Amino acid sequence: MLSIAVSLAGIVLFNTVLSLISHSAITSTLYSLIFTYLLPNDLHKKQRTLKKDIIDGRRELSNTSAQDDFAKWAKIRRRVDKQVSELEAMNNSLASHKNQFSTYAKVILFILTSGLQWSFTTRYSRDAIVYLPIEWFGPLTWFLALPFAPKGALSCGVWVFLVKRVLSVLTRIGSEVYAGMRGEPTETPVAVPVDTGKSTPANQSDKKRQ
Repeated sequence: MLSIAVSLAGIVLFNTVLSLISHSAITSTLYSLIFTYLLPNDLHKKQRTLKKDIIDGRRELSNTSAQDDFAKWAKIRRRVDKQVSELEAMNNSLASHKNQFSTYAKVILFILTSGLQWSFTTRYSRDAIVYLPIEWFGPLTWFLALPFAPKGALSCGVWVFLVKRVLSVLTRIGSEVYAGMRGEPTETPVAVPVDTGKSTPANQSDKKRQ
């Protein structure tokens, strides 16, 4: 059952990598890649064009004197205000579209992670990843076979648990090494009392006794 063990380890590794990245960052990146490069959306094109026009209009407005040429300044101002209103309406529409995409993306990610892992462990719950010598583990043999694997076998559920624990330890070590390379403290510093030279009541009584 080496193929099952490798498949489950790959799924758990995939889940671990995704857990290190926030879902919002993943969905935002996917949204940008899909609707900017793969399937360009007309609204996104109009949004980019409108932003550029607003920047150019504001630059032109700043270069036009409201006192010397008020008619031209007012015309540019009305145009820029209209473009800003259009951009706000467009941003609201795109935000709604992005939220809808985020909902679908979360469902797909759940299916690819937790759903896929659950389907594997359920399908192969009665199969053995590997058979272990009973004398090695003694009373723990029944635990390693949970929930439905044959006695003396390592079940899929326990295998997933072990892989998760190993990846958790490796992730923690990697984060500590990375923090150490960046010079960041990995432990909370212990406060050390500083001797200010002031005498405490106990010290003053000791001095009097002397």
